[in-house]
Amino acid sequence: MSRDELLKFRVIAVAALIAIPLGLSGTTSFAGTTATCPAAPASVPDSPAPKIPPIATEASPAPSLAGAWPSLAGLPPRCPAVPLKGSHATYNIGPGHKYTDLTSFPWLNLVAGDVVNIYYSPTPYATKFALRGSGTAAAPIVINGVADAQGRLPEITGKNAVTAKDAIAQKYFLSSGGSQIEGDGLIVIFKGYNDAYGYKPSHLTIQNLRLTGAAVGNNFTDHAGKTQTYPIFSCGIYAVTTQFLTVQNDEVFGNNLGVFVNDKDGLPGTSFFTVLRGNYVHDNGVVDDDHEHNIYVQGTRSLYEGNFIGQLVKNSVGSSLKDRSSGPVVRYNTIISAARAIDLVESESGSNTNNDPLYNVGWVYGNIVIDDFDNPGASSGNLIHWGGDSYNYPIYHNGPLYFYNNSLLINASQAQSYSLSVFDVATSQQTIHASNNIIRHTGTSMMNMCYNASSDGKTKGLIALDNTNWFGKFYPSDKCRLDRTMATLLPGEPKLTAAYRLPKGSPAIGKSVVYPPANIVFPKPASAANLQVKQQYAVGTTTPTYQPEYTARGTATDLGAFSYP
Repeated sequence: MSRDELLKFRVIAVAALIAIPLGLSGTTSFAGTTATCPAAPASVPDSPAPKIPPIATEASPAPSLAGAWPSLAGLPPRCPAVPLKGSHATYNIGPGHKYTDLTSFPWLNLVAGDVVNIYYSPTPYATKFALRGSGTAAAPIVINGVADAQGRLPEITGKNAVTAKDAIAQKYFLSSGGSQIEGDGLIVIFKGYNDAYGYKPSHLTIQNLRLTGAAVGNNFTDHAGKTQTYPIFSCGIYAVTTQFLTVQNDEVFGNNLGVFVNDKDGLPGTSFFTVLRGNYVHDNGVVDDDHEHNIYVQGTRSLYEGNFIGQLVKNSVGSSLKDRSSGPVVRYNTIISAARAIDLVESESGSNTNNDPLYNVGWVYGNIVIDDFDNPGASSGNLIHWGGDSYNYPIYHNGPLYFYNNSLLINASQAQSYSLSVFDVATSQQTIHASNNIIRHTGTSMMNMCYNASSDGKTKGLIALDNTNWFGKFYPSDKCRLDRTMATLLPGEPKLTAAYRLPKGSPAIGKSVVYPPANIVFPKPASAANLQVKQQYAVGTTTPTYQPEYTARGTATDLGAFSYP
């Protein structure tokens, strides 16, 4: 599939835990929820320069896990990239503004209710900076890109970047933790030099930016004025530990790893509630290395919705989306498969995430996944991975993955991949419930239903086909157990339009059921109502920077990611 074909789609999203921009008025109803989109204010005056806030003297308390997950079933339309006003303070960066560059702005001084507007500049901003402040649910800290009249978003590059002056003055990269991560991110999120162990930056939103250049072969100037080369594990965004981080409407590309959120060392190091929404993440990765991915998140409850996740750079063998979270929800994304399309595996490094009641459950629905071996980057022989990859079976996701209303498009010849597998499950503790899906397979490669890359050698995972699915010719495989007792498989090869939609008269029209059904009882506080299919993708207008969009789904009664027509 060509890049032009990939870019003709605009991704549609629903979201939860959104940090609504501040200082707004007016209400727009959408998909069962209400929210606001800002009009560009007549003026956005600068607040006085922020002062250094007090150090955090205590660890951040763990957030409550009692609220419904995900918290919402619907989301407002994607908002334009206009200036915002903060409830506490507003700062403007860009040509003609008080701060003309990112280097001189005091990023470490931000507090709840602050908004930083970064305006488009024809010359990319070349600054590495750090965030350590905490907002609140009502007053998040928002780093907001502002597009120009042509819709171009501001770009921050790591190539020949310098370190922000406040990080130098406040000795941010001189602590034991800071010194280890200085080269790991274009934007680094971690506690400050003197903050208490266990303090976590919280309620941060990073939106409407292009983040690139934190890559092998590129240099940056560190806190001591020395020229350094980015290490292998360098990212567009690198969060050591955080709570309520929202990354939305950004383009993240040309880094060794796109977005990384870590999770380790018990409760003090556990990240909570990471949301990636409406982003275009593509062409990250390292040649011949499988440790760097477009997205790699670890933590308690992560949500991915409405993103366009492309391939990695050519000859990189990482995953499009890798997650080590509890209760992961992957919905309404377009995913162009790399070595794996969706890689949902166990939490590691001794985090607290394994204690979440939702640790052993995941949901993947409403996505379109394209695994095309004619693409320039690596494609996948095992698309959807559920369970673990460390051979430490007790800490695997030992429970069900619910996989419904997805459309998978697979294209491979036997010369490219003699055989390939849709699902990868390791042991009898992993089950995938597949309902309302379409899997189209073109080419001569042999398509198996499953594989077990990290098998215990004793037991086999279960693929349970529920309700109705429409699959191309597949082989059950001896690598797993296949249960068809509750299933209807539509006959023949799936036929779709050039836009991957159902054509007129398709046998898949009207064959879907509302999912999850009432008889499925999820562990609390998973919300069945908020896990039903509500949205789908849409074709958007041409923009200078590819920007995913979202819309409501017309009906939930048709198989696959799109309703008919």
